[in-house]
Amino acid sequence: MRSILRLVVGAVLVALVGVIAGYLVGLGAQRRCERQLTEQQRAVVVARQALEAREEQGEQARRVHQHQRALLRAKQSLLWALVELSANNFGLSSQHLGAARTRLKQARESSPAGQAEAIDGLAQRIASVQALAMRLDGSARPEIRKLLERMQALADSR
Repeated sequence: MRSILRLVVGAVLVALVGVIAGYLVGLGAQRRCERQLTEQQRAVVVARQALEAREEQGEQARRVHQHQRALLRAKQSLLWALVELSANNFGLSSQHLGAARTRLKQARESSPAGQAEAIDGLAQRIASVQALAMRLDGSARPEIRKLLERMQALADSR
């Protein structure tokens, strides 16, 4: 009976030592996993911040390109108006001047700070030149050239 008791007590002690050893090994593994989880969470936060910064840069670049495209299209319309004036097509010239004003309004919506007033001034000048063209006045031609110079200066000031 003593030998059975010793055997049972030995088995219980071995099982207890095994459970304690397993607990300690599991505790170390749990800490390693928690450390890795924390590192990965930090990496996710850094990646999100980088993504947000890139998205903001992309949005700014999109606005700049949209603004430049609208200015170029307005300039194109002014050039067409000049061509039509040279051919004494005052009606078509007026239509191109109206298109230039519309495109300048689009450029104003995406304009950087400080350019909105200059764009408004250009749009008002185009309206006065359009009125000249509708009156079949040939003096609209030099006015369109001045507008093109002002528009180029506006595009270069960016």
